[in-house]
Amino acid sequence: LRAELERPLLKGRSKSFLAFDGGALQGRAVAALSPLTDGEGCPYGTIGYFECLNNQGAADALFNACTDWLWTNGAKNIVG
Repeated sequence: LRAELERPLLKGRSKSFLAFDGGALQGRAVAALSPLTDGEGCPYGTIGYFECLNNQGAADALFNACTDWLWTNGAKNIVG
């Protein structure tokens, strides 16, 4: 799994992830922090642009990488 392209997302932030198996691309996903916050001031996290070949390990790695990045960057909730 390799992280790519961390950049501003209007007023939020996002990070793209790619999953490889033996050098072959297996899937991609984007984790994003919304500028909207919950009642405690924590940003909402979302996962989108998910595409993956029929490879459960790659899909798990993508979702784990996205959720880890969102939790590390302050999200307390992941929606969408």
